[in-house]
Amino acid sequence: MVCSKSVFNDLPELIYEIIQYLHNDHITLSSCILVNRLWCRIAIPLLWENPFSTCTKNCNFIEIYLQYLNEKDKDKLQEYGIKIHSKPSLLFNYPNFIKNINTCKIVYSIEKWISAFKRNQNKNLLPPIINTTLYNRSFLNDIDCFMMPEFDFIRRSEFNLPPISNLINFTTGSTQIQSPPQSIQLFQAVQSTQSQPTQSLQPQDITSLFKNGKKGLIYKLLFKLFIKYKANLHTFEIFLMKIKEYKYFNNVYDLILENPNFIRSIKNLKLAFYNKGTSNLPKIDSFITFLSSNCDSISTLYLQFQFRNNNNILIEKFSSRIIKSQKNIKRIFFIHNNFSLNSSLLSLKNFYYSNNLKTITFFDVNFKNINIIKEVFEQFNVLESIHILYCQFINSFIKQIVQITGPFKLRSLFLDKIVKLNSLNSLLQKSGNYLENFGLGTVSKDESKRQLLELIIKYCKNIQFFDLPEFDDQNNLYLALDLIKILDQNLNYLSIEFFELNLNSKKISSILLQELGQLLPFKLEYLKLSLIINVKDFQIFLLNSQNTFIKKFLIKNKIKLEGFDNILSLIEDYIVKMRKVKYLALKEDFIEGRDLFLLKDHVKKFDLYNIKVQSYNDLDAYNGYKHVKETYY
Repeated sequence: MVCSKSVFNDLPELIYEIIQYLHNDHITLSSCILVNRLWCRIAIPLLWENPFSTCTKNCNFIEIYLQYLNEKDKDKLQEYGIKIHSKPSLLFNYPNFIKNINTCKIVYSIEKWISAFKRNQNKNLLPPIINTTLYNRSFLNDIDCFMMPEFDFIRRSEFNLPPISNLINFTTGSTQIQSPPQSIQLFQAVQSTQSQPTQSLQPQDITSLFKNGKKGLIYKLLFKLFIKYKANLHTFEIFLMKIKEYKYFNNVYDLILENPNFIRSIKNLKLAFYNKGTSNLPKIDSFITFLSSNCDSISTLYLQFQFRNNNNILIEKFSSRIIKSQKNIKRIFFIHNNFSLNSSLLSLKNFYYSNNLKTITFFDVNFKNINIIKEVFEQFNVLESIHILYCQFINSFIKQIVQITGPFKLRSLFLDKIVKLNSLNSLLQKSGNYLENFGLGTVSKDESKRQLLELIIKYCKNIQFFDLPEFDDQNNLYLALDLIKILDQNLNYLSIEFFELNLNSKKISSILLQELGQLLPFKLEYLKLSLIINVKDFQIFLLNSQNTFIKKFLIKNKIKLEGFDNILSLIEDYIVKMRKVKYLALKEDFIEGRDLFLLKDHVKKFDLYNIKVQSYNDLDAYNGYKHVKETYY
């Protein structure tokens, strides 16, 4: 086949467009850098856009950043036992590539990096730069449970950023690219010496970095580098949930205010502030004023304010001010707000929001005393999706919604409180045809579940994400199965989970496994079954579901009825050999229970069939909140 010259002329642009689709596929991007100079030049910036969300146990990429410090700043670090030796070969302009900053992730990355040196203090060794190690469970437990939806990055540690030496030498005003063979040799040299001792950093007294109140030094130096090398931020997520996070951010507060260009072009802004007192309010007030005055390019806005001591009026002021300052917001997310949103919602009543706002989400919002819902929502001209997740006093919200004359495009409804039947009937009658994501949460009364399911069956035929908690009543289970049958090929995500077991759980689990397989669509993105597994019933399920391809399949056995090996044998016969799953997780949820992910011989065997076995907890991180965020934001 003969190719025209135009194809070759356009090749760099075509490769650029293709590699852009690999934004979140860090393993593939890491391979791309070794293909040739062009691929390397395109892939490296993508790898370094958001390094703090691609954390490994040691977070060694911080060392690469610190090599760009001037001598004065290096001397400051040396006072606390961190000696930086310049490496002329590392002249790639990494600090310029960062696009996404999450302040909390930077805090934890720095602490893990410092801890790695403390562990290696006596050995005088750097942590391996290439090796990938998952965060351990103790670190996960350090993070507040209410923050966990934002920290799935901790579990997704599948690769480490490669410190590419001399692939592209960055100098002011020029870019020099070496030949591919030499570049590859240099990269291989780094790999071959990853466990060798190194003198680039000498942590003789790392502990003093904490004891002497200099904990935020590296934090400040990193921000200083990003500003100096003119990083063009796309996403800025400011999480100030704990006292230490406020202390860290105070170190860079003045630095950011002195450099407004640093935040001028951000598209995604997340403000998450939690405070029990009032000492930080003046600075928060000043910072929000600064943001409002210097950044009007935001298209996605997340607002999460949780304050005590009756500061609601001031907090409403914060929220309203940032909303009023923007002209291009298309998506807005209210999270965990424990104050009235009247003022914030009224701020949406202007020309810009009427003609730009497409998505609005309320997650764990208290609708009590919010009385302007109808007034605000009626003026939105292009609003395409509304999402309600686990909110309080939702009956008050529904009462106002049903009075809206136009359509109300409710895409997500997740409930964990009992809703008045008449209110829900009115809401679903108006919006049920738009509903795509539904979850019952932990609604406990069987009668309430029955009525809810009957209404969903009556009005909602387009549900794609279905989250079903435990069932104590057999009739409710059959209603849920009827709904799954009605949804047919629309259904794409299904989660069925027993949290607490009772006398009926074994029987209901048996019925579910016997009936569910034949009702599933031809393809599912996600299926989670957490129940009591009887091998005979599980075999029936696998036989009946052979026509269904499941991208992510999670199985948790709540009670040991038969051996783990029996269940595993069925999985090998019906899933692995038939290649009906891409990602698989299997776990026993009892004392001495096993996790397939830890059985390395089986993991390797499954990998031969192109089935990736993952930790159950990793795959289980997907929920309604994350689905809405990834699908609509």
